[in-house]
Parts: sequence; structure tokens; C-alpha cells
Amino acid sequence: MRFSEIDVLDESIFFAVSSLHYVMRQKITLALEPLNITSEMLGSMLIIADKGPLTTNQFCCYQGRGRSTSKRIIDRLQQRQLIALDDNECDKRVKNIRLLPAGEKLLKQGLQAIQQARQALEKKVGTKQLTQFMANVREMYTLLQDDPE
Repeated sequence: MRFSEIDVLDESIFFAVSSLHYVMRQKITLALEPLNITSEMLGSMLIIADKGPLTTNQFCCYQGRGRSTSKRIIDRLQQRQLIALDDNECDKRVKNIRLLPAGEKLLKQGLQAIQQARQALEKKVGTKQLTQFMANVREMYTLLQDDPE
């Protein structure tokens, strides 16, 4: 199978990884669509559930995104009444983010939807191949992270 009819692109590791990312992202989006939630929102709720309650600055750090992007996500989650912003006891200018029961419920449903999508993927490509692929991706990631350039 070719990634592209253009030979240079078909042989490009960056194009191949990008193409795979696109397909995987589509599958996750489709899995979460019935819940009316994005993978970005699901990941954010997972951070809050795991690390929370946490300040907005801590949330930005855990996300690895800028303040404006994090603020947009926080606003969307708050509008849907999935999280609450509480005053910090030490500094009233700082807000603590915590997951509300509706957010906890949606988080569980979202993780179940992702698990079902993974099971469908395992059924299609095989558990062994998927496990080997993940091991190869982790190894490649480690090698590239250690690269001094």
C-alpha cells in the first residue's frame, strides 16, 4: 500500500506518520462523536481527574499548551458543567479546577468509547501487531528524544 502517488511523499517517514496520525485521530473522533466531546476535552478531563484539583497554571503545564488554548478548553468544559472553578484558599485571584460528577460520568463514557475503538482496531489488525507497533513507536520516540540536535 502506498501513502501517496507521489514517490517522494510515499517514501517519507514524516508523511507516513502524519497519515497514520490522521487516520487514528479520525477513529477517535468518530468514537467520541456520540458523546459530543472532543479528544482534547477528554484528555483535559483525564488530567483534572488524575491530578486535580489543580490551578489553571498547573493545568496549562500538564497540558503542555499555552494559556489561551487551555483557557478555551476550560471555558468549554465549564459551559457544559463538567468542571468547576473554585477560589483558591491561599490566593483568591487563583482558581482551582475540579471535575464535577457529570464530568466524571462523561470521562468514564469517553474512556469506554476509546477502549471499544481500540478493541475494534485490535480485531482488525491483530493484538500482536498492535502491541509490536506500540513497542516500536516507543523505541523510536526514545531514540529521537535522546538526539542532541
